[in-house]
Amino acid sequence: RPSGLFQSLAILARNLFGATPADAVSCVSSRICARIACAVAVALCALITLLSQWLLPGFDQANLVMVYLLGVAIVALFFGRWPSVLAAVINVASFDLFFVQPEWSFAVSDMQYLLTFGVMLAVGIIIGNLTAGVRYQARVARYREQRARHLYEMSRGLSRALTVADIANTSRHFLSSSFQAKTVLLLPQEGGRLQQMVGEEGGLLSVDEAIARWSFDKGLPAGAGTDTLPGV
Repeated sequence: RPSGLFQSLAILARNLFGATPADAVSCVSSRICARIACAVAVALCALITLLSQWLLPGFDQANLVMVYLLGVAIVALFFGRWPSVLAAVINVASFDLFFVQPEWSFAVSDMQYLLTFGVMLAVGIIIGNLTAGVRYQARVARYREQRARHLYEMSRGLSRALTVADIANTSRHFLSSSFQAKTVLLLPQEGGRLQQMVGEEGGLLSVDEAIARWSFDKGLPAGAGTDTLPGV
């Protein structure tokens, strides 16, 4: 039944190209990446402090502030918003601790430095947020370009398909390459039963038929990254 096949493809395509990049990232890996980003931010701040100790004899304190702000921008560019906020706070504390009299103390002898710390922190957070925003927009544009390319290649492959099997194999190929995972295609048979399409490599994969049945009947996605059974 070609109509049933196209209905299945429509559901699968909506699941694929309507998903966001965050849907593919697990909670555990996100936490690990956040910890690594914070660790790198702390290490970069320490490196900048050591470099500033070496530059201090020949540079004014205002120039050292610029070096610290550069570090915040680098952290925001590669690791995002919150690590850059952490870097901004650490940089202000490091500048106060190592380069403002009395050294090795958070006490301030000249109250004018309080304004310097406030402006340094505010500018660092603003630069970090702006840089992280540009980074996020670039990532979104990259994913949109990738989805558009997959759609174009998939539609070009489907235009050359002559049989139901060709359509199914072409769809499975592009869905698998887009998800970077094994893909199962279920086709409706006589009596409304969904039957798994055997791929070119052969063999059948384990599928929750109840979820597949619900998704096919409702025309809605279900499973991880959706509002229906997100924990599956």
